[in-house]
Amino acid sequence: MKKCSLCLLSIFCFTVGSGAVAAPLYVGVGYGNTNFDSIDLQYDSPPADVSDDQDSAVKIFFGNYLSPIFSWEIAYTDLGSYTATSPGNYDVSIDLEALSFALVTHRNLHPRWDFFAKLGIAYWGTDLNYNDFTNAGSADQNDWSPLIGLGFNYTITDNLLLGIEWEQYQNVGQDTNVTLASSALELNGNDVDVFGIRITYKYRFAPGP
Repeated sequence: MKKCSLCLLSIFCFTVGSGAVAAPLYVGVGYGNTNFDSIDLQYDSPPADVSDDQDSAVKIFFGNYLSPIFSWEIAYTDLGSYTATSPGNYDVSIDLEALSFALVTHRNLHPRWDFFAKLGIAYWGTDLNYNDFTNAGSADQNDWSPLIGLGFNYTITDNLLLGIEWEQYQNVGQDTNVTLASSALELNGNDVDVFGIRITYKYRFAPGP
């Protein structure tokens, strides 16, 4: 899924180059803290004693205003890495990422402040590695899950916005299976919450002929 960021950039360049839109386009970057709901491996016992379920998320995004109160937004997000350990029993590490599409509604609260909410879907990818000191295995899984989010933007200039945002990627990692010599493990789906900041730059292009 690392190639998704290149696909995202290609789509943006095509959209801008075509000159086919008159409504403002916007691009931006985001950075935040994540919380992975839990690292729950079915068929494994005992449960993890030590769990690193927080990390940092970085994303790039762009979108297009369909009207003053609606836009669409597509993003690639590196959701971070997480580990779980049951000392003397097993170690687990998980890397997560997602390509998402969302519809966003905007409401002005003040000439410089606006509230936004989003609803969309995320195509996530997991990279799971397991080691119980006798068996070791790894697995990759990709699937679709719902995405929701809320936030506020502050208008610094006509083109530049600074915002805060909460997003939740739901049911990430469901059915990620690791096959071992004597058994199989399955990662249960969990929600990944991201709270952070975003910087947005607006463009406006004249419509094509």
